[in-house]
Amino acid sequence: MTYLTYEGVWIDFGRNADLVAEEQGEIHAAYPRLEMISNLADEVIAHGARSETAAPPYALAYHLAQERKADGVTTMERGVVNGPWGE
Repeated sequence: MTYLTYEGVWIDFGRNADLVAEEQGEIHAAYPRLEMISNLADEVIAHGARSETAAPPYALAYHLAQERKADGVTTMERGVVNGPWGE
């Protein structure tokens, strides 16, 4: 199960995307990509906000929070829009 989740996440970010190319329209209609990545970033940021030890400098939560504060959009969200799936 962990392997399938891991591979599914990578496909969602574009690696081996050709494996689901025929189904991408149906998949993205049911699960919009930008919504997914925004929700993921929100959860990571919320977890990091619990304490300084949850988001030390150089941690993903720390960087996402800094990016969100700076201009409201994270690098992960930009990556989805500019990635192989587009939006």
